Amino acid sequence: VRGFVMAADTEATTGRAINLGTGHTISIGELAELAIQLCSARTGRTPRIVTDSQRIRPQNSEVLRLRSNNTLAKTVMGWEPLVSLEEGLNRTIDWIAHHLDLFDTGRYAF
Repeated sequence: VRGFVMAADTEATTGRAINLGTGHTISIGELAELAIQLCSARTGRTPRIVTDSQRIRPQNSEVLRLRSNNTLAKTVMGWEPLVSLEEGLNRTIDWIAHHLDLFDTGRYAF
């Protein structure tokens, strides 16, 4: 959020794409595994990933790894991440755990 506020308050960002990521590479699968590991450590339960074969994209049809380059954010507005990906996930998991009443966990929404 600090990065969004800084971008809004910095004239040099106008009309430019500013990446506010970690600058590290992670795949969606690795991100899911990390989230499962963190959830399991908190709850003692191990969530599982359910794969729908109809939703799997054909091989070579998708970029498998991306990495944000936050150099411009550092240069133009002096921003760099203060929260690691793991800490951000932990904070998100904690928030969701304390606000389950806001979620319809019995319904699949896409």
